[in-house]
Amino acid sequence: MLRLSCRFDLRLFVNKALPDYQQWKDDETESDWRDLVSASIEEHLASVRHTDGRPLRAERKQDERVLLRQILREHETREERVRVWMERTGKSERAFYGRFAEIQ
Repeated sequence: MLRLSCRFDLRLFVNKALPDYQQWKDDETESDWRDLVSASIEEHLASVRHTDGRPLRAERKQDERVLLRQILREHETREERVRVWMERTGKSERAFYGRFAEIQ
C-alpha cells in the first residue's frame, strides 16, 4: 500500500491479504505471498478506479431528456412510449412522467 501511495484498508487486509497468505502457507501456490498480496491489491485498486467513471446525475438526467424527446418523436401512443422508456432505461413509469414534466 505504501508503494502505491494508498492508505491502509483493513478490508483489503482481511479479504485479500490474509487469504493469499494462507494459500501460500498451505503450499497451494508457486508465487510468494508478497507477490500474491501485491497483485490482489493492485487488481482491487484498478477495479475501483474504473468504477468511478459514472456520469454525474445532471448528465444522466440530460441524457434521459434527450432519449425521451426521441421516444416522443418516434412513438405515437402513451403506452408505447412508456414501454420503450422502460426497456431502454430500466426505469419506472413514474420516472418517465418525471422527465416528461421537466421537458414540458
